[in-house]
Amino acid sequence: MGTRATGANVIIDGAFESTYGQAPASGYYRHAAYEFRAALQQNLITDPLLGSGRDQIAPQRGEKDLTGQHVVPIDERLFGRYLRLMFGPPAASTQIGSRGYIEFTAQPVADTTIALNGTTWTFKASGATGPQTDIDSDLHATIDALVSDLNGSADTEVVKCTYTRLGNRLVVQHDTADTSGDTYTLATTVAGATVSGSTLVGGGLYRHEFRSAAALLPSMTFQVYHPDLDSGTYRYRIQKGCLGNTLTIQQQRSGSAKATIDVVGRDEEEATASVSGTPTEPTVSLLSQFNGVMLVDGAKIANVTGGNLVISNSLDLVQTLGDGGLIGGADPGQTSIQLSITARFGDNALRAAARAETPVSVLYGFSNPLNGAEMVVELNELHLPRPRAEIAGPGGIEVTYEAIGAKNVSIGRAFSVWLINDQASYA
Repeated sequence: MGTRATGANVIIDGAFESTYGQAPASGYYRHAAYEFRAALQQNLITDPLLGSGRDQIAPQRGEKDLTGQHVVPIDERLFGRYLRLMFGPPAASTQIGSRGYIEFTAQPVADTTIALNGTTWTFKASGATGPQTDIDSDLHATIDALVSDLNGSADTEVVKCTYTRLGNRLVVQHDTADTSGDTYTLATTVAGATVSGSTLVGGGLYRHEFRSAAALLPSMTFQVYHPDLDSGTYRYRIQKGCLGNTLTIQQQRSGSAKATIDVVGRDEEEATASVSGTPTEPTVSLLSQFNGVMLVDGAKIANVTGGNLVISNSLDLVQTLGDGGLIGGADPGQTSIQLSITARFGDNALRAAARAETPVSVLYGFSNPLNGAEMVVELNELHLPRPRAEIAGPGGIEVTYEAIGAKNVSIGRAFSVWLINDQASYA
C-alpha cells in the first residue's frame, strides 16, 4: 500500500437514495467511468477589517460546492442508471420480441421481392393479389401499403410478426417476446435495399422508455474508493445528494460511445470504511461509435460528419442559509435540448427542413446489431436554423445546424430515451 492514490485503481460505487442527501445502506452498483471529476470544494474568504494592520486576519470558510462531470461509457446496462438519474425511472419496461428491418433507398421495381422467413412477397406495378403489394406514388406510400398488406396477411410465416414504417425502413418485430424469433430470416432482391441482418435479433430483451420532463428527479450517493491508500486512512469519499443536471452525448466517426453527465451534489464526507457493502457488478458491454444511429424523420441523412446532443434539467439550486454551507436540494427547471449537427454543405433533408422552417424528428444513439441492444434518444420535435455556409478555402464546405428541441404537442413530450437490453428493471 502507500500514500499516493491513482485513477487507474479507483473504484466507484453508486446507489439511489430514498432520502435526499442520506447514503443508503444497500442497493449499490459498481460503476464504470473514463473520468470522475465531481468533487467537493470549499474556498476560503478573506474580508479585511479596517484598523487590523497590514497583516491579514484569519480567513473564513465559504460555502461547500460539490459539482463536476462524470464521463462514462454508453454501455448496454449500467448507462440506464445514469438515464434514471437524469430523467427519473422508466415510464415503461417491456419485454419484446426479435427485431430487424429492411431499408429502401428508392422505389422498388416491379417483380422485385422481399422474403420473410421463406415467404416471398412481390412488388407489382398494378393488380396485386395474395403475397403482393402494388408500387405506390412514392417510396413512403409504397412502404405504407406494404405494411398494411403484411399486417393483414394470413400467411403462416408473415403473421408471426408486426410491421411498421420508420422513414425508409420496413420494421419487422416478432410477436413472441422470447428468443424464438432470432431465427426468423430477412432477404430482398430490391436494388439498393439492405436488411439489418440475415435474421431478426434481440428476442426476449427489455425496452425501457425514459421520458422528458419528469416532475421529480432521483438523487444518488457515490462512493469513491482509493485502494492505493493504507487501510485505516481516509481512503473513501462519500458523495451524497448527487443530482444529474446536464447530459452530453457526442457522435463521431469512430471510438467508444461516451456520455458526460454534469452532477450537482450536496456534501462529501471522508471515511475510513466502506458504505457500499457488496455491490452488484454488471458486465460492461460497450456500445461503439461505429454503430451510431442518426435518423431524421426516419431516414439516414447524407454527408453528416458529426453530432453533439446536450439535454439539461436546468437545476435551480436551493441555497439555504446555515446548514454548514450545504445546498438544501435542487428544483428541476425547464428542460433544454440542443442538437448540433455538422454536415457538408449540399442539397439534403436538413437544409430543406431548415429552409422550409419545418420541425423534424430525430433518432440519435447507438446500437449493437449482433444482439439487438441499443440506446437511442428520440427527439420528437427539433427545430433547425439556417446555418452560415462559410467558404474557408478550396476544400469541402461544412455547416453546423444548432438545432433546438421542443415539446411535441400531439405526443405530449419533447423526447424519449429508449434503452434495450437484458436487464428487466431500473425501478
